[in-house]
Amino acid sequence: AGASIENSYSTADVTAISTAGGMFAGGLVGLNLGSSATNHTSIIGSYATGTVTATSTLTTLANPTPPNGLAIWAGGLVGDSQSGDITKSYATGDVTATGSGGYFVYAGGLIGLSDGLVGDTVDVWQDYATGTVRATNTIDQAYAGGLVGRMYNTDNENAYAQGGVTASGVTIAGAGGLVGWDESSSITTSYAVGATAAQNAATLYAGGVVGYR
Repeated sequence: AGASIENSYSTADVTAISTAGGMFAGGLVGLNLGSSATNHTSIIGSYATGTVTATSTLTTLANPTPPNGLAIWAGGLVGDSQSGDITKSYATGDVTATGSGGYFVYAGGLIGLSDGLVGDTVDVWQDYATGTVRATNTIDQAYAGGLVGRMYNTDNENAYAQGGVTASGVTIAGAGGLVGWDESSSITTSYAVGATAAQNAATLYAGGVVGYR
């Protein structure tokens, strides 16, 4: 097992502003990084109540291919969680991510990105988020989820989101009440109740639970 954060919290508002493309902003942790399938990091029984705002003014096109390309990851608890398990935790603050470059923008009420390694699965269990979530990209793609902005190789169980979700992009906008973009993951006994909107982009994906899968 890897490092862990247990029974911890933050009430601070978090603001990240950059002229570059890559950014991790979270109410408790910006980047929660494990190293392997047998060395996950863990966040257990923790919470954040402050707002999270991430803004990039970069206008030069970058490599947008997720998850390795330049991107904005913003989450009410964790901006980017790679090979990390998050259980019995929550966030209540509003999350706003805004970009103007050729990269992707992701925002989640709890987690901007939950990402397991190839052949590995991470856990998002018994968690919730209640804040409103907004992802905006004035050049390319934007994804927003009430709980998770983008979820990959993740086992999501007994989780919920209550806040409204809005994704606004140019090429693609994906908005989900629970997850904005889901790939190779499972969702079990989880739900969302907030209004969901995808807008302005050439291609729109909007769902009460998942925007794009």
